[in-house]
Amino acid sequence: MNIILFLLVLPGYFTGSIPFGYIIAKFVAKEDIRKQGSGNIGGTNVSRILGFKWGLLTVLLDALKAIVPLLVLKNILLTDSIPDRYVICAVGISIIIGHVFPVFLNFRGGKGVATFVGVIVALLPLETLVFLLCFVVLLSVTRYMSIASMVSVSIFPVIIIIFNGFNPGSLPYIVFSIFLMVMIIARHKTNIIRLMNHEEPKFTFKKKSANKK
Repeated sequence: MNIILFLLVLPGYFTGSIPFGYIIAKFVAKEDIRKQGSGNIGGTNVSRILGFKWGLLTVLLDALKAIVPLLVLKNILLTDSIPDRYVICAVGISIIIGHVFPVFLNFRGGKGVATFVGVIVALLPLETLVFLLCFVVLLSVTRYMSIASMVSVSIFPVIIIIFNGFNPGSLPYIVFSIFLMVMIIARHKTNIIRLMNHEEPKFTFKKKSANKK
């Protein structure tokens, strides 16, 4: 089992390490997205620098790099047994860690939210709908992507318990969601500081003006 887990987790990490935001910015604008805006390679920063359509494409690709391999594992290679649930959650975590700490960019990656959504779409689609509803409501009310992201991932373990109860079958998903909640919130440390200093930019569909910092 340990060898099998290693053989699944390692490709998951390298898949998660594919930096779509960086690639898109290089292709579209010949720019290093890490030197623009917040310096993040995720969809929010790409949207601010290049425009909403490129930010949306980044989000979709960052989600798909989790959805595709996990659906293959879930429906072809693994059963729905409790041990296999731990395996697929471990692979999901490895994909997100790859996105956050990509080997291809000297371990400087994104916040992990879009890839997190990709993982939960593959593992818990019904619960993901509630998560996305919470996210959209929070973003609409606050207009802060960071607040919507952090609060939504914090609520997700509760959503899992509401839908599945607290039992051995749901425990892999609960542990997975709590671990990623902590990691994603930690990755938003700079956003939290900016929020406290009233310096966090609000989300907009418009591309940032070239004459603005």
